[in-house]
Amino acid sequence: RMEAHPEVGALVVQALMLLQAWQPACIALENVPSYANEASADLLRSVLADMAYVVHEVTLEATAFGELERRLRWFLIAVTKGIEFDANAVVADVATRYRKVRYVSEILEPIPDDSPMWSTFDYLDVKAARDTAKGSGFALQTVEASDLEVPTLRKGSQKAGSTDPLL
Repeated sequence: RMEAHPEVGALVVQALMLLQAWQPACIALENVPSYANEASADLLRSVLADMAYVVHEVTLEATAFGELERRLRWFLIAVTKGIEFDANAVVADVATRYRKVRYVSEILEPIPDDSPMWSTFDYLDVKAARDTAKGSGFALQTVEASDLEVPTLRKGSQKAGSTDPLL
């Protein structure tokens, strides 16, 4: 349970207290998609409805906003009753306005093929074979310069872990 987290599990309570005090016309929150199934999300929906908000929810890929990273995000948009808001229209607008064709190659530094900056990760091939044999589901993720998107990058991706995207 996310709410049991010792540092941030109860933040939804403070957030709702702030929203009650401020009473903004519109609220936009985003999180990982699984958050929509947490007790905190149920509290948000219920309390915001009691505060006279109409709650809309949508899950989008970051690529819809022109990002290369293929990362799903859940959005909760709460709008004061009486204010017209069409979440589907906003999603359609985002898809047409922000998705520009971009390739991984457009963000890469021009580094010659023989540069010492390039390296192989033979140990990752060994680990991938071991993971496959164990059936753990972990596999190497490679990215080509011609790709339109990349898998989700994690905080420690510069360490070249076994599930980090590799060019």
